[in-house]
Amino acid sequence: HENLRESFLEGWAFVKEVPAFRFLSLSIMVLLVCDTGLEFRFLDVSYAAYSQEAYQTFYSFYRLGLTLVSILIQGLLTARLLARLNLKNAFFIKPAAVVFGSVAMLVQPGLVGGLVGILSLRITQYAIDEPARKTFQSLVPEERRGRVSIFIESYLYFIGVVLGCVLTGVIVLLGSQANLPIAFYVYLALAVAAGALALWSIRRMRAVYDSSLLNWRLKRRQRGKSVLDKLEF
Repeated sequence: HENLRESFLEGWAFVKEVPAFRFLSLSIMVLLVCDTGLEFRFLDVSYAAYSQEAYQTFYSFYRLGLTLVSILIQGLLTARLLARLNLKNAFFIKPAAVVFGSVAMLVQPGLVGGLVGILSLRITQYAIDEPARKTFQSLVPEERRGRVSIFIESYLYFIGVVLGCVLTGVIVLLGSQANLPIAFYVYLALAVAAGALALWSIRRMRAVYDSSLLNWRLKRRQRGKSVLDKLEF
């Protein structure tokens, strides 16, 4: 039995000492910061474009369409895409989509840009990035996989979302107090920069991917075997 602190430290030690997981975790965290800003911008422009009743209908169709498209892509294309690209290359897709979506929101500040930006983020997240991340975590030995998964999917998620909320909230509040309606350009520009940082991090992860597979923390325990079993007389 482990307490919360021990579970966190074990997950952190694994991520810190395995270079491929370290760079992937950095990418995940900065992309979560982008996630908050892009989601807020989409909700802002879409709510402004419709009345309250029409907005509920629009948002329902958006969620339905996003779910159906994500399921369709994941069922028909994801496995083939991951096999064709190789796992370490698949992680480039979401950061590239975040940069593309952020630029689309900057170029087209209205509803069209908001839809392009949020769909670029969400479809690649649900249909490609999450399955690739689960596959990547399967490299972790069974005795450590749960703690590493909790660290990446829970603790890292919490840190990234909180940072994104704080940064976006501060920019929005300062823009509101200064009566600057174009304050959204600031957090969208930060999203572009964070997406570029995520691309760099994935590039570094790709460079150390093969060497990371030799790390002792990825060695699987050989159950029921003794060191003496490996000796030859």
